[in-house]
Amino acid sequence: MLGQGPKITNRVAHAVNRRTSSALAWNPTAVIVTGFDHTDTARRMQEDSRIRVAELMDIDDKPIDLAVGLSHRRADRATAEHLVRRGYRRIGYVGHDWTADRRARARYDGLCDALSDVGLTLTVETSR
Repeated sequence: MLGQGPKITNRVAHAVNRRTSSALAWNPTAVIVTGFDHTDTARRMQEDSRIRVAELMDIDDKPIDLAVGLSHRRADRATAEHLVRRGYRRIGYVGHDWTADRRARARYDGLCDALSDVGLTLTVETSR
């Protein structure tokens, strides 16, 4: 499995590209990668390899081959809808740095969208 996070620095990009190239040199039948956040080079290598590429953790983007995971936006939309159905009206949010994790941002957006649909907003929000 080739792991790579959503926040890719130049140093990390070089390591990701090297790991991707090294793994593909073995001529595997398939690779499993984390999410849709790839360097342009790693994405091209995976696409050009013509092997199966499974991208895990997310389904809200166009995969190279196939995606296995969940819609983070729809997950927190469903959470908000559930809380509202249960009668909750003062809802807070605790999350983390959206620049480091776009999936966290998608969850936040889903939560806010669902609350907005019923005329509510977050009572408290904080992120790190």
